[in-house]
Amino acid sequence: MAEQNAKYLNKCRLLRVFEYMQNTDEQHPLNITQIIAKLLADGVCDREPDRKSIMRDLQTIEACGYKLEACENHNDGKYLNDENKPFGCDKLKMLADAVASARFLTAEDAKKLVDAILQLGTPSDRKFLKEAVICDESLNVAPMKTKYYFDKILEAIRDKKQISFQYNDKFVPNPQQKDLRHEGMEYFVSPYYFVPMNDDYYIIGCTGEYKNFSHYRLSRMVNVKKQDADAKELNDSTDYQMLLQAGKSIRDYLREHINMSYGATQRVNLHCRQKCRLDILARFGNRINMYDCPDDKAYFSTSVDVQSEDGFLGWVAGFSGDVIITAPDSVREAYRKYLQKQLELYNS
Repeated sequence: MAEQNAKYLNKCRLLRVFEYMQNTDEQHPLNITQIIAKLLADGVCDREPDRKSIMRDLQTIEACGYKLEACENHNDGKYLNDENKPFGCDKLKMLADAVASARFLTAEDAKKLVDAILQLGTPSDRKFLKEAVICDESLNVAPMKTKYYFDKILEAIRDKKQISFQYNDKFVPNPQQKDLRHEGMEYFVSPYYFVPMNDDYYIIGCTGEYKNFSHYRLSRMVNVKKQDADAKELNDSTDYQMLLQAGKSIRDYLREHINMSYGATQRVNLHCRQKCRLDILARFGNRINMYDCPDDKAYFSTSVDVQSEDGFLGWVAGFSGDVIITAPDSVREAYRKYLQKQLELYNS
């Protein structure tokens, strides 16, 4: 029994030493004396372990592929090589910035998640990123229950169950019945995908007995509940079958439905300034063909499949003339009417 207990304590000690070393860097190394002090302070060992045991722990960690760098002054100890860390300072900043600016989170949830991300870094990373990551609480506008709804939706998709909710079109806090769409009508949806889009999360699923896709924004959903009823099969969806027949995936669907607008898609030709190339690729992916215009190298042309209603037209308008619709004529005419309608708002 004593032998088994000793083996258990040795494994616990090794695991804790590994955790300590993961939290080291060149500015914050650990020597054996410091490791022993930490083990005693954390209650991992009931008595002071011998130095040779700690040395064997460090050798075991290195034997498992983790490189421990020795400081120039060996008395300062060792630290874990940056290549063995899953998240470097650059990756942690990207993650933390994305969370800090997420509109689908509350300010409190955003702060907690940013703090959790920073804990993945070394002491030096945490000290630097605490100042480098700018949290603007005014951007985190989600209702308090959004995090709870997030979990419920994921759970329903995993278990292939329906969800129900009401929809808050006015986006007012604590909406009353009169503030909700159709005076609080309850939607019953078979959720298939839950995707980030336009600074929010969207559910893509089939509503009620309908077989076409519908989209709903997480930030507008109220009273989300997971239902006992099974979700309808994805293969029964007409939109999903159309994607399969066209050799497309849900990724293509997301690119084509800008701002998650409804409707059929069609091919549209665009004439774009070269500076818009990255924006076009970010919107439609790198599988589209882009051709420099022979008569004017400042422009390139491309063709994309889009749902060509106001969502797409507004997206084009946002480029202030740097993206021009060249075909088909029906979409060009729709864009003229769209711009005219915007002008009329300022002519009265």
